[in-house]
Amino acid sequence: MNDERAIQEVLARYVRAVDARNADDVAELYANDGAEILSYNRAGTPERIAAFTGSRAIRDAVANILPPHPALGWAHHATFDPIVAIDTDIASLQAQFVVFEVRGAQRPAAGWPKGASGGQGTITPIESGYYKISLRRTPDGWKITENHTILDLPPALPET
Repeated sequence: MNDERAIQEVLARYVRAVDARNADDVAELYANDGAEILSYNRAGTPERIAAFTGSRAIRDAVANILPPHPALGWAHHATFDPIVAIDTDIASLQAQFVVFEVRGAQRPAAGWPKGASGGQGTITPIESGYYKISLRRTPDGWKITENHTILDLPPALPET
């Protein structure tokens, strides 16, 4: 796999792990000294909301701050328009994203084979923004050194 594709795969693994609320898989993508910075896009100027430094702190943030999915619910990231730049052992990746909340019903839809689940559900966009990610090549592959997530909508974070 070439470096550009490997870097894009880091983002793909990141969004899948966040969607699954798998804190260990998210943390594994970061360098030990990596950072996650969350900002809100206030009229084109990022306003910092939170920052976590170190893969352990990032793991704890995913495990304790992201709300669990509701019953029959899921999150699904859609990322697009990746821009990758590589300079030997450092790289950057920028991408846009939309996060959808998916809620489904467990009753079969008309016309589905007997025993199949399906039915009415909803898909609602709940977040959008940009990822500005810095990476470093390590013996274990490309690792995130900083992920600046810039949200277009202010997030609903739990009270601390």
